[in-house]
This record gives sequence, C-alpha cells and structure tokens, in this order.
Amino acid sequence: MDNTSGKPEVVFVLGGPGSGKGTQCKKLTEVHNFVHLSAGDLLRAERAKESENAELINDYIEKGKIVPVKITCELIKVAMEENGWDKSRFLVDGFPRNKENLEGWQEVSIRSLSLPIWIPLHIFSRFFLIVIFRS
Repeated sequence: MDNTSGKPEVVFVLGGPGSGKGTQCKKLTEVHNFVHLSAGDLLRAERAKESENAELINDYIEKGKIVPVKITCELIKVAMEENGWDKSRFLVDGFPRNKENLEGWQEVSIRSLSLPIWIPLHIFSRFFLIVIFRS
C-alpha cells in the first residue's frame, strides 16, 4: 500500500476475544510499518483518565455493551492524528464491532474514504477478517 493521498490507510482487524488480533497486529507492525491501535486499549486508557466520557464508557463496558460509536471513533481519530494522520498506515483491532460502528466510522471519522473491501485473512487464523479502506 502506497499512501500519496494525504489520508491514512486503515486496516481493521476483526476477531473474537482471545483470537490473537493483538498478536498478529504486533507481527504486522514489525514487518510492514503499520501503527497498531487497539480500540479496547484506547477505551481503557480513556476510562483511566477520568475524562468527560470515562463514566459513560465504564457503564457500557461493565454492562457488556458496545460503547457509542461517536466516542470510539473520536478516540481512534485522535490516536491516528497523534501518530501522523497523513503519513501512517494503521491497523485498528477490535473495531468496528458491528454495522453501526462501520457506518459511524465512515460518517464521523473518515468521510472521504471509499467503501470497505472485506478480505478473509486465512494466513493468520480462521477467526480474522480485515477491512481495508483506501482513498
């Protein structure tokens, strides 16, 4: 992937808890120069900051519910900006968790990126699916 558009390249790595998303992302970052962002880690960090959204995030997580898409998208977007928005390639693991998340991502964070390409990632595990957004 070659990024000359000034927009980030984003690969979503999806899989169930404990399926090895983080492990595989670590391997991909070492070999292919991605920045790895974990949606779960970003949410936990925000909870620990006791920010404006911390209590809301905590309530959703304790109830086993999906945190509102706008909050998660904003956390991911800020992390991407901190890591060089227009110069980086990102692996985002654990997001989107459902169709509403995907639609929210397209609406809230990266309006100008094209529709996703869904690719089964059989090389790593039958539990993975990656989604590549390219401008």
